Amino acid sequence: TDALVEAIYSGKYQYLRVNYANGDMVGHTGVFRSAAMAVEAVDLALERILKAVQRTDGVCLITADHGNADEMFMVKKGNVQCDPDGKPVPKTSHTLNQVPFILFDPRGQLTLDQQIPTPGLGNNAATVCNLLGFEAPGFYLPSLVKLHP
Repeated sequence: TDALVEAIYSGKYQYLRVNYANGDMVGHTGVFRSAAMAVEAVDLALERILKAVQRTDGVCLITADHGNADEMFMVKKGNVQCDPDGKPVPKTSHTLNQVPFILFDPRGQLTLDQQIPTPGLGNNAATVCNLLGFEAPGFYLPSLVKLHP
């Protein structure tokens, strides 16, 4: 996070990408408390990153390719499954839940395109291309954001 914040403030880069694997890696352990701490650590990092993005008039996209720490126990028909001792059974695999796509644009020049019928991960490539000032190839799924002049 320190290196990323420094890179943002440096003004040298048009595009920076970071992967915080905290929730995924710790989610595989099945230990709820550890997963909660991992997610809290990412929250603290995001606070610093978004402050730097705001101060440098940047834009930040926040997303994931799958969930893990979002569902820490096995669930069947809406009920947490328990072992013979009554303890919740940990879920250590990736989840199938939808992942967020968060647009942080302090200047308010962008909005999410609400007209895309089924937005998903496949739209991310065109979104990044367009934000960098490039036209995405025609075979890409459409960008998730619209620029307001």
